[in-house]
Amino acid sequence: MIAKDILYDKVYGCLCGLALGDSMGMPTEFMTPEEIRKNFGYVDRLVAPSADHIHKDLGFGMITDDTELTLQIIDEILKFRTFNLDVAVAAIVNWAKQKDVFNKSYLGPSSAKAIKALLAGTAPHQAGKYGAT
Repeated sequence: MIAKDILYDKVYGCLCGLALGDSMGMPTEFMTPEEIRKNFGYVDRLVAPSADHIHKDLGFGMITDDTELTLQIIDEILKFRTFNLDVAVAAIVNWAKQKDVFNKSYLGPSSAKAIKALLAGTAPHQAGKYGAT
């Protein structure tokens, strides 16, 4: 069995890597390799998104919904000491409310539709059924 302090360090490292990778990738999200090369060259450090990018409202080094939701799921797992569909739904709903996600530029149309359905009481298996992205 792995010691708690070692496990903690490994989980912490994974979450740091997630956040760093998210913030490094945020300015190039949805871009083709050619567009990335044209706008940034080779991305090997944090860069700011361009003025016409979907994440233009996020500043240099900022994270996206991917990291925010991952951290919310971790919070819910720690709170409930388990992970199942109910915990996942609670995480998504709590995150949406706390972060005011419908007023952020990074929430995609399929995610927005599914979260609105969850908030309206739609069963999780139906909420994201007709996503397009």
